[in-house]
Amino acid sequence: MSTDTLSDDRFAVTIPEAARLTARGGRRRKRKKGKGYYYEGASSIYEMIDRGELEAVKDGSRTLITMESIRRRMAALPRVQPKGLR
Repeated sequence: MSTDTLSDDRFAVTIPEAARLTARGGRRRKRKKGKGYYYEGASSIYEMIDRGELEAVKDGSRTLITMESIRRRMAALPRVQPKGLR
């Protein structure tokens, strides 16, 4: 299954996958201080959850974003008008 498409048949995806699907990043980066890694775009995903734009569910300690809410958000974005039609 590819994580690069909204036609994915999974119910929910992880925060980094959601960031990639919504073009918010999702690239893994090493922390400047401390151990471990973080994902670019994760804070944007959490902000969208707080604003009610994305729906999150918990699976134990993992936060997952429903694919339905990602599709709904992407469908609500404004469409780009071709230059000849402006």
